[in-house]
Amino acid sequence: REWKKRRTIHPATLVFQGLRVEVNSELDAVTTAIPQLLPYMAPKGQIMLISFHSLEDRIVKRAFLKAQEDDTLDPRFQVLTKRPLIADDEEIEANSRSRSAKLRVLQRMEPGQEPSMGRKKNKYAHLRGKSKKSSKASGDDEGTNDDA
Repeated sequence: REWKKRRTIHPATLVFQGLRVEVNSELDAVTTAIPQLLPYMAPKGQIMLISFHSLEDRIVKRAFLKAQEDDTLDPRFQVLTKRPLIADDEEIEANSRSRSAKLRVLQRMEPGQEPSMGRKKNKYAHLRGKSKKSSKASGDDEGTNDDA
């Protein structure tokens, strides 16, 4: 009953999940499906995959990154989710099975278009207020000690 105090997954659940994954060859299916889907994607088409455990998620993440970094592929691909999208508390409350779901997205680029590999500007930064960099750039010396 110690697992219950820590709010972890029941050990029997993990055993049956492992059996299901092995019997259904789920990891092999994910590994072979992703490369087979890439040639059929339309320009600006997206593959959105939901994984339900870490082994699946690792396979999806690595396959997407491999497709993005492969210079020999034409068309090129770009991973749109740096980190997987996960359910918020409201969704988990409404659907408890969503607690382990992780969504990753890969997009096919237009012919000749290169993926942007650098850091993207956070389009949601304005919702958080001023960042430290912007406050220093604007001459706001809050939090600095010039007397020392």
